Amino acid sequence: MAKPVIVVESPAKAKTIKSYLNNQYDVEATFGHLIDLPTNKLGVDIDNDYAPTYVTIKGKGKVIKRLKNRLKKAPLVLLASDPDREGESIAWQVVRIAGLDKDHYKRIVFHEITKEAIQQAIKKARDLDSGLIEAQQTRRILDRLIGYPLSQLLWKKVRYGLSAGRVQSAALRLIVEREEEIERFKSEKFYIIQSTNTPVIFKIVKHSNLKPCRFTKQEAEEILQLFKKDNLVKIEKISEEEIKVTPPPPYDTASLQQDANRILGYSAKYTMQIAQQLYQGLSIKGIGQKALITYMRTDSYRLSKQAIKSIRSFITQQYKGVLNEKIREYKTKSKVAQEAHEAIRPIDIFLTPEYLKGKIPSPHLKLYTLIWKRALATQAKPAIRKKIKYIASPLNDKAKKLFDTKSFIFYAEQTALIDPGFLTIYGYNEETISPIYENKQTLNLELEAVEKQTKPPKRYTDATLVKTLKKLGIGRPSTYATILSILPKRNYVEYEGRFIKPTELGKIIVQFLKEYFPKIVDYDFTAKIEDQLDQIANSKTHKVTVIDMIFPEFIKRVKEVEANVDKADLLIIGESNEQCPKCGSPMVIKVGRFGKFLSCSRFPECDGIKPYIDLEKYVIPPEVEKGEYQLKFGPYGPFWAHKDYPKIKKVMPLLLKETCPKCGRHLVERKNKKGRIFIGCSGYPECDFIKPLEI
Repeated sequence: MAKPVIVVESPAKAKTIKSYLNNQYDVEATFGHLIDLPTNKLGVDIDNDYAPTYVTIKGKGKVIKRLKNRLKKAPLVLLASDPDREGESIAWQVVRIAGLDKDHYKRIVFHEITKEAIQQAIKKARDLDSGLIEAQQTRRILDRLIGYPLSQLLWKKVRYGLSAGRVQSAALRLIVEREEEIERFKSEKFYIIQSTNTPVIFKIVKHSNLKPCRFTKQEAEEILQLFKKDNLVKIEKISEEEIKVTPPPPYDTASLQQDANRILGYSAKYTMQIAQQLYQGLSIKGIGQKALITYMRTDSYRLSKQAIKSIRSFITQQYKGVLNEKIREYKTKSKVAQEAHEAIRPIDIFLTPEYLKGKIPSPHLKLYTLIWKRALATQAKPAIRKKIKYIASPLNDKAKKLFDTKSFIFYAEQTALIDPGFLTIYGYNEETISPIYENKQTLNLELEAVEKQTKPPKRYTDATLVKTLKKLGIGRPSTYATILSILPKRNYVEYEGRFIKPTELGKIIVQFLKEYFPKIVDYDFTAKIEDQLDQIANSKTHKVTVIDMIFPEFIKRVKEVEANVDKADLLIIGESNEQCPKCGSPMVIKVGRFGKFLSCSRFPECDGIKPYIDLEKYVIPPEVEKGEYQLKFGPYGPFWAHKDYPKIKKVMPLLLKETCPKCGRHLVERKNKKGRIFIGCSGYPECDFIKPLEI
């Protein structure tokens, strides 16, 4: 007799579920989406309420054939795809493709893959949620209506194979504008004055904010002169305070991606791949197939009552004196969070990372450990830090007068962790501190002026970009990893270590979009579309209403730009002092498939070109100035070569003007095995210095 069939997306999830069901159900996998819009045409009927034309995804023919045969014979089909819009859409696709009658299927939803969760989901089986399905379809249609014509326009005006879209273009704008901030930034020197002979460092600060005062070199020297013969100061005030540090909420998708990038160095895409496997289930030595975490695409901080009870029980047993007196619950700040979801947490808190060590792959264990500790900490006591503050003033009259006039004081502080609370879970030990000095005590301070420099803002990392996207309301948990993976694929950005730097092509795309399609890269506009999609999911508005707000005006603009904007003008990013080797005309800097190059300003009448390199940052050897060596370009970048190269095979590397702090030799730019650029000492291997990436 045929059994009921549960349909999920992945074979790993199917295997895990099957292990819990005692052979009562068959489980089938769709391997993701089954149908989608066609890749080679628009696939949306603009004149018929934006009706989509779906086609079978390449390679899914056999899966569809198998599903049709199995599901028609089943007495009941339970659609158990993921608990979000994409999952709801996949469930709808199965119904459509298999031709299931309404009384032949039910939708079940669970946020963790356990026997109990599946049984509860079956008891609460429901119909498909038309709002979620329409929201997913609207997102897909809207992205196609914007992305397809905009990408075709970029092919014609910039280069074949490029793409643009609502969310990725807004993310690219963030990266480009941060780079522009860095390029505009002018570093300034300043000095702070601090003690050199005390256990805690006293600094001259403003009384109003306790922040170190910034002095010019002359100001610092004048102040030090005041203390040259009389450097006695008196402690005027000692104060103590205890600071409570509450544990952070459990992970949602964005915060998990941020910490995995910051702590483990994982990209957003890699983090989600591993999290997906932890959710769907792994083969664990000694246990078998088992899911380890709840659903990993969520913007909620909610924990179920059962999860909280289990966590509190574990803390009571394993961490004496660490349990928080009251149950701690976290509110999700996002106004569009799906509170039916839970945060990302371990399914079984008693399945510790220590137990799983050696039983699951190392990358999975590291991510699981982050999730496990974060969830456990939510029910632990706050950590308590003790801070002791010292305020002192000079005793000599000249310094005292200056300090009174400028509202300067000497300030120092001690801090220590006196009760680690939840930090015990992370391995912190308790400390104790008591004041070093007494009130009214006189100190003999030896002072120095320390040179500092203002620093530009840092480039984005995967972690900080996801954090900013979430803050601005751009994208949703399911989209962050896709955004971050598509930008380098299109050669819009490149990574220097963990930091994301826009390419010249990326800058051109943003400049083009800001000038001709400002709404597409407008942060508020992109966030409002996300809000509208949420309204559709909640059945408060409809697809046609939302698309009509955007598409007609947009497609009109596409046609105007196509007719009036010249491709050659878009690719010019600057002028140069070079002359065309063919006609002698001035040359301009352009961006091509392989980066910057010099092009004749008379193009297309003259097609003269030259390689481009900014020589300002490099040392120009005497041999080059004498005309004996010339700049050449090879597969690994530019180099100096003898004027008769390759007949005379004499070459020299391009040395940066910046020198190595360890040995004094010039630094050079190199590429690692992954093609990422880093700066190291030209004296390698004798000197192994590598410059840390600060921006």
